[in-house]
Amino acid sequence: MADSSMVYTLTPELSFSPSTARAKTTYKIGSKLVNTETRHTEYKVGNFALNNLEQHIRKYGSAFLNSGGGTLTIGIADDGTVVGVNISSESRIKRIISDEFKAFKPSVGSSYYEVDFVPTDEWDRFIIEIHIRAGEDDEIYADGEDKMYIRRDGSVQGPLWPLYRYLENVELRVYKMCWVAFGKVLQIKFCSHACPLGVKFWTYIVAYCLKLN
Repeated sequence: MADSSMVYTLTPELSFSPSTARAKTTYKIGSKLVNTETRHTEYKVGNFALNNLEQHIRKYGSAFLNSGGGTLTIGIADDGTVVGVNISSESRIKRIISDEFKAFKPSVGSSYYEVDFVPTDEWDRFIIEIHIRAGEDDEIYADGEDKMYIRRDGSVQGPLWPLYRYLENVELRVYKMCWVAFGKVLQIKFCSHACPLGVKFWTYIVAYCLKLN
């Protein structure tokens, strides 16, 4: 008979950091990774993803900055199959990434992300890993078009529009501080542990409701 006093708890998800995200020094084309897409991992496949790098940085850069950080990996299929991409210029790719992050609101410097070009067993194909740190707790990160995103497990929600687009006469930092504090109150009141959606989730909900009105 099972011990009724035994309590099973879920293992909490480890916080993301670029140093722990780097699990490989090389990839094998055609192999399949054990790890799937998670809250902190997004796969994009082929040169199509590379050709649309700007929009991926806007979407997933904002989502990871607002949701605890993560890695955008280009050259891996959704099912974990290693495909790789052809790279003509590493400097051009880094410049695109840098330009997009600089256009964010607030602007995102190079200390918040790292770019790795990981080789495969085929000399002309690479995997691009873009490791993005979590943003500051009192900031909400939108792309250059004022669109912001949040990350859920294996998916992205958005675009959501920052509240300051609808409250132009309200000082932005005061608004952020108020809603961050409001979110923390909700966490304490309704969650015995840290809410996986994060404090910023409540800010987005309020912004969305005001947009509907």
